[in-house]
Order: sequence, then C-alpha cells, then structure tokens
Amino acid sequence: MKKKLLITVSLLVAFFAGFHFFIGNSEGFEVASNFLRSNSEVAKQIGNISSASLAPLASDIKIYGSEGKATYHIKLVGSEGEAKAIVTANKTNEKWTVEKAHIIQKEKDMVVLK
Repeated sequence: MKKKLLITVSLLVAFFAGFHFFIGNSEGFEVASNFLRSNSEVAKQIGNISSASLAPLASDIKIYGSEGKATYHIKLVGSEGEAKAIVTANKTNEKWTVEKAHIIQKEKDMVVLK
C-alpha cells in the first residue's frame, strides 16, 4: 500500500514538474516575459528585471494548432523590488502577442500595463 502511494505521489510530482517546465520554456512565456522586461512602467515600479519565473501551479495554457491562449502568473524580481505579474497572451497564426497585463506589489495598487 505504501509503495503504491509513493509511486502515485512521485508520478504526480513528475507530471506537475514537467508541465511547469513546458510552460516556463514556451514561446508564449518568452513573449510575456520580454513584454514585462521592456515595459517602462515595470522598470519604474521595481527597476530592471533580473528574474522572471512562473508561479507554481498558477498558469494556464491552451493551444489548438496555430491558435491558443495563455495566462501566466509570473514572479518578477527587479533591482528595486519585487512584484507579481499576470499576463494574458493570445496565439494567432503561430504568433504570440500580449493581450493584457498587470503587476501587483505588496501594499501598493495594481498597475495595469496593457
């Protein structure tokens, strides 16, 4: 019984780790991350971004051939602070674009970027 439970838990961990790796290395995440890194309002709020990483188990991606939609929850670390970003991106004709984005900092109002 314990062996079955251990195998089941191990498979679940491997599945979620693989899914997280897939999303974090996707073209859509790269577009979202580059949008945040080049956004002047983000730089104003937290400085230059040194790290952009996916929040665990918080993102969603749906791809149907050359079309798709994704919502990324991204932890940002900047030279002057940290923030959480939520970015929605669309894939049309194989190309990802940012539809909307905002950042949230502790004890500050949400800043809409797009």
